[in-house]
Amino acid sequence: MVECTYVLTKFYGVPKNEAVAPLTGLLHYKGIVNDDKDILLEALALFAGKSLDLADCMVLIRAEKQVTG
Repeated sequence: MVECTYVLTKFYGVPKNEAVAPLTGLLHYKGIVNDDKDILLEALALFAGKSLDLADCMVLIRAEKQVTG
């Protein structure tokens, strides 16, 4: 997912909000199984509105979840 956002936004110049929408939709498919799906969804939402990389957003969300339990 991190690589997808990088290629879409940096290489192809797709605006973040346009890149996030289909990737978020992809994660909502029933057949997509990922232990970090909730973190990825939150990180994508954060990524769309901030000047952070998706990897940084994922680290931030994961840290917040560990602190708040």
